[in-house]
Amino acid sequence: MDKEDDKWVMPGWMEKYRNEIRNTGGNPVEELMNDKTTSLDNNVIRVILITSVLSQVSLLESLHAKGRL
Repeated sequence: MDKEDDKWVMPGWMEKYRNEIRNTGGNPVEELMNDKTTSLDNNVIRVILITSVLSQVSLLESLHAKGRL
């Protein structure tokens, strides 16, 4: 099991974009980002939601690192 410290937490600078992150299926962003047990074998729809959120978070992190946000 992952340690509590290993959990992804939305950084403060990203909070203002929280409501812009789409395709969560009503799930909190952190819940999807920290889901390490869902797989294509047990819940394909949730995997799509996780992938969507991961992609959006990754884009925000990249833009932030380049000083574009």
